[in-house]
Amino acid sequence: MLFLTTVLSCSDKGPFNFSDNLGFAEDVVVEPIPMDEEVTYEILKNSILENKCLGCHNANRARGGINLSTYEATLEGESEQGKVVVSGRSSESTLFLEVFNGTMPPRTPLSESEIDLIKRWIDTGAKKGGDGDSSPPPVDSSKPDFKTMAVDYENLKKFILKDKCIGCHNPERAKGEVDLSSYSSIFGFSVYFSTITEPGMPEQSALYTEVFKGSMPPRTKLSHDEIDYIRRWILEGAIEKKVEVLPLSKLPATYTNLKERILQDKCIRCHNPDKARADVDLSEYSKLFDYSEYFSLITEAGNPEGSSLYTEVNSGNMPPRNPLSKEEVEFVKRWIQEGAKE
Repeated sequence: MLFLTTVLSCSDKGPFNFSDNLGFAEDVVVEPIPMDEEVTYEILKNSILENKCLGCHNANRARGGINLSTYEATLEGESEQGKVVVSGRSSESTLFLEVFNGTMPPRTPLSESEIDLIKRWIDTGAKKGGDGDSSPPPVDSSKPDFKTMAVDYENLKKFILKDKCIGCHNPERAKGEVDLSSYSSIFGFSVYFSTITEPGMPEQSALYTEVFKGSMPPRTKLSHDEIDYIRRWILEGAIEKKVEVLPLSKLPATYTNLKERILQDKCIRCHNPDKARADVDLSEYSKLFDYSEYFSLITEAGNPEGSSLYTEVNSGNMPPRNPLSKEEVEFVKRWIQEGAKE
């Protein structure tokens, strides 16, 4: 007697009827695997993969880039739809989803018990077995996690473009007049496409639309994570290198940091030599210690309450349209308290 896990269809319309939908006979017999027995890769390979999958998915003939002939190759595999095996999550593993939907194998669909065996193997940890090592292989730290990795051109080039795109799209061999080998060239135009990269607009960028459609690369398609990384890179502004920004509380209280992190964007456009509103110029260190016709001393080192630079931003009067955050106001105060150093 077989012990089968109830599998629900992707449409959530109730139990999936394998014989009605996949067309295999009800009398297909598979060697029973008791529910209390551990399902390992070796069992899976001997009972299913060897006869029904490895003919097309082996080291010499890896259709779709998928090789199921070894435990390591199976767990490292990735198809156009995603990871072949996500340990513990059959619902995210294309190996299970393809056989469950009847897509694979194309000519001889698996039986209910065979599909259940694959599901059990994945959901119980996708263990190896056979040689005493029943644990999944350690995660290769050299492989990037596209969901947590900094989104910038440097990583885009290193982990995607270099191996899968630049071979055909470089200065010497710019197919389609597209060169992806440098940050500046990735914003070019092509007679065959619209703008290669339009910051903030993935759907208007040929770099994204071509890989999303599967047109490029022509032989080795990008994974879902890689395509999503390209989309996010463009959507977030297509920057060259993301630099970690320290919180103001961690920065030394100097005029250099004050100007770079606060004054440059929020104050100097109105308080500069050419447009010194209220006779206040904040563009140079020496100017911050002047007096203003409208205010008292702009900055009095060691005395925030006697410095109009602090009192005006603390009250919210300045800047008039874009008030400073509490963290920014606190930095201004700290800078003055600590001696208003350059």
